[in-house]
Amino acid sequence: MDISIEAQDRDWAHTPRGKVICPECGLSGYRGGKWVRKHVEHVQCSCGRTVTTVGLQQHRGSMARHGKPCP
Repeated sequence: MDISIEAQDRDWAHTPRGKVICPECGLSGYRGGKWVRKHVEHVQCSCGRTVTTVGLQQHRGSMARHGKPCP
């Protein structure tokens, strides 16, 4: 996935407040910076949700805390 500023401006969707929306997982954040660098690589969790490789453990922990543990 291309995370360059040009690609974010051209190919990524934007929120009304100017954030960019990741085309793979649908999360929004500010263009450039460390938020975008975390969205270089995605994986699909066993529950079916697409998350960043960096955020997989956080996603599973969150699901367990809310009573919906990933299989």
